[in-house]
Amino acid sequence: MVGYSADDYLRFSADKETIYYSEPVYACEDAYVLPTNDNSEQWGVRSDGHWTYVNCLMYSFPPQGWKIHITSTIYDAQNVLYDVAEYLFVKSISFKYLSSRTCFIQANGKYADRLESGKFITIYPSSEHIFIQLLKDLKTIVCKYDDGPYILTDKQWQNSNVFFRYGALKPRFSNEKNVPVIVTPQGDLIPDKELPLYSLPSFVDEPIYVKENNYFIESSDRFLAKEVPLYCPSNTAVMTSRSVDFPASLSPTTILIPGESSTCSLENLLNPNTRISFIYIAYPPDCLINYPLVYMDW
Repeated sequence: MVGYSADDYLRFSADKETIYYSEPVYACEDAYVLPTNDNSEQWGVRSDGHWTYVNCLMYSFPPQGWKIHITSTIYDAQNVLYDVAEYLFVKSISFKYLSSRTCFIQANGKYADRLESGKFITIYPSSEHIFIQLLKDLKTIVCKYDDGPYILTDKQWQNSNVFFRYGALKPRFSNEKNVPVIVTPQGDLIPDKELPLYSLPSFVDEPIYVKENNYFIESSDRFLAKEVPLYCPSNTAVMTSRSVDFPASLSPTTILIPGESSTCSLENLLNPNTRISFIYIAYPPDCLINYPLVYMDW
């Protein structure tokens, strides 16, 4: 059982049918299905119940670097997984995905972790060159599908369902705070991610190709200013993965909604497909207060 963590052993010990530690087999009626793989002996597949990990045994990937996330609507999820996995099998690229429709709903629910919301498939390139090629190929593969939820921790690639960021590719935690970390060139451990926004470590820069070829198509209603009444019986603003509720006492007069990563209109504000990454509130219009990274995909 080399390679398992202490938490893994605790889960394995839950099997009451044996005195041995055994990796549980997770099965559910709404599990997503992988395509047939002609080289299955070259792959290791395991699940922790929430994520299913599909690792290529022939090639490894570094502990940290560029990673890619694929987002999807719940309606397209099975087809997106099938198409993306089929490509990754051919290219011998390791990945993981939400194991089932139930897991998908949990990961994108109102009270889900905003650091993880929107991430359906996570892909682990073994080099920067492969990372760039994956961006181009994966966009072509998923472009036929509807827009999935916006991933707050990542940058979107060419207005597609492909997102990326720099971070840990393999689990590594600080002994002091038990938080995911990456290593600086000086050998220091720093947090991998703490806030639901795209940011780079000071020692990392985006590849030149990404800088020069990424783009965002702006819709005519990119910025929408509209008076919207808000009411919240609580005395405290409540921020979830999908919304933010403000105390009635704040009485905001104006909401500005940038549709940087979505088609955003007043009619679509309550539409399940609406994706909003920022919300601005004015008290009064001359005084603009920024509440960043509010995910309002109801």
